[in-house]
Amino acid sequence: MRPFLRALPFNLLLFAGCGGIALSAVQADAQLGLASLAHPAGMAIGALLVALGLRLRLLATIAYYQHELVVVRLRPQQRLVTSGVFAHLRNPLLQGWWMLQAGWGVAFGTSSGLLLALALGIVLDFWVKWEELTLAAKFGDEYVAYRARTPRWGWQR
Repeated sequence: MRPFLRALPFNLLLFAGCGGIALSAVQADAQLGLASLAHPAGMAIGALLVALGLRLRLLATIAYYQHELVVVRLRPQQRLVTSGVFAHLRNPLLQGWWMLQAGWGVAFGTSSGLLLALALGIVLDFWVKWEELTLAAKFGDEYVAYRARTPRWGWQR
């Protein structure tokens, strides 16, 4: 199966799941008496974040499949992917996930949804710091060099 078609199902499920969580956060805001942050500009910015997050996840997932790797895995991969989107960003799958959750929260203008996105970002940052230690132990100098030239959470060098 073509990598793009293989990449779609899980990423679309995550897309919908993040949207559902943010929609539930709108209801939670109402029950907690929190004011809505909804604004047309927020809807546009949120939609852009969601679109970019989904694109980032699709590109990263496709790269994994092209290297015959499993996307959802709690152990280090058998190969280090450093090309494609991974040449610019060390954690595009996780950053894409965060962008999906934050984007939906911004789009729906939900305070608790944005707090959830903040919490997710903190958890992912801790996860990545642990994962980087594991990858350095597994891949040695190859990973250390990759880490030195590729930003963890941004496109700047």
